[in-house]
Order: sequence, then C-alpha cells, then structure tokens
Amino acid sequence: MRRMGEDQAIIFSGPRGSGKSRSYHHCLGQLALMGSAKKALLGHQLIQAHRVVELLGCQDYEASPRATRIGLYQELQYNRKGKLAGFKTLIYHKELTTATNNMVFHWLLANHAQLDRDELFRLGLHLSDGFDYVACDSSRSRRITRTLEEMEMGHPCQLGMDAALKAVGIRKRARHHMYQVLAIILHLGNVEFASDSDGKAAVAEMQRLDFVGELMGVPTPSLNLLSPPGHGILAVSYARCC
Repeated sequence: MRRMGEDQAIIFSGPRGSGKSRSYHHCLGQLALMGSAKKALLGHQLIQAHRVVELLGCQDYEASPRATRIGLYQELQYNRKGKLAGFKTLIYHKELTTATNNMVFHWLLANHAQLDRDELFRLGLHLSDGFDYVACDSSRSRRITRTLEEMEMGHPCQLGMDAALKAVGIRKRARHHMYQVLAIILHLGNVEFASDSDGKAAVAEMQRLDFVGELMGVPTPSLNLLSPPGHGILAVSYARCC
C-alpha cells in the first residue's frame, strides 16, 4: 500500500462454520501489530473494539459454538509512514432469524460485567436460568461456558470484556446503560401472550410487564399497547419469536 499508494481490500467470505471470523481475527491482529508505533494505544483499541463487536454479534449455533451472525465492514487508516492513524467499524447486516442464545446474554448473566449484588437484583439478573432467550440443555450450557471463557481470556495479555469496553472509550455510566438495555431485552423475551375475550392478543402476566416498564421508565399501560386492533395471538407470537 505504501509502495503503490493505493487502498487495499481483504474480503472474508464462505459458508457458515468455515472459519471466516477466526481468519479475520488473526489478520486484524497482524495488521494492528505491523501498523502500531511503540507504546501506541490505537492498535490495542482496535483489537478490543473487535472483541466487543464479536461479543455483540456472536451466537451459539449447532454447527459452530461461536458463530458470528453479523456482516462487518472494517476500515483501517494509515499515515504516510505506514502507521495506524485510525479505524472505522460498521455493522451492515445482522441475522434476525432468532434471538436465542446470543453470547452477550450469557456473558451478562454469568456476571462477567462484574455488577454488584444490588445492581443484579435491580436488573432482575440474579436468576440466570429464568430467561427464554438463554434456555438450553446442560451440554449446550457447558459448551457456552467454555466459549465465554475463551472470549474473556483467550490470551494472557487480553483484557476482560468489561475492560475492553472501557478501552474503546465507553465510560462506566454508558456501560451500565448498555447492560440495562440487554436486561430489558431478556425480560421482554419472557413476556407471554394469551387471547382475550375478543380473540385479540393480551399480555398473560402483567407483573412481568410492570418490571420491564420500571427498567425502561415507561408506564405499563403504554407498554401494553403491543398489538394493533385486529391482530390475534398467532400474529403477535410470530413477531415475538422472530
């Protein structure tokens, strides 16, 4: 690139489970290493930003315990001396076939975010096995635990994921807001519907919705407007699953 003065591109493409994400991870590490000046933080931040994006886009899948369900565009910017000057990360695609077993939910429930006891109770995360979006059998649960350990401490020099968020400039208050949004999604996944007397969808247990409303700062009656007139339970259940 320095010799020819032209931008270069690398495309990782292939079928699911072919090792695209792993190859990309190794390639990014080498590019960050070669382009970093001594004691420069930018290369370190690049790797930590990649780890954060990987956590948010990773899902346990039958064919791959660490399947990446996002399409990612990464741009590395260099100065004339070939040293890393900046980077840009864009997620342009996210598979929405299912919301279950996203790795970030398991990470949060395992308390890798190191939340204190009061915060766990406030977010309703003290019962880690009570959420539909992370329901799985014992063998799959053990596999997910191993995957999380690899993601947290895949290399002796790597930071924990909460520290990685801090390294890319996300402050403590913003991190806690992020954890609260994830907790809200988990609780919304537990909201169940039933048909009312007119055959329309209605929330089966308002207590669950009350808690979600408290976390969101939204009155429960406003959250209860879940289905337009004429939509039945099947339509709402389909929307919830997808």
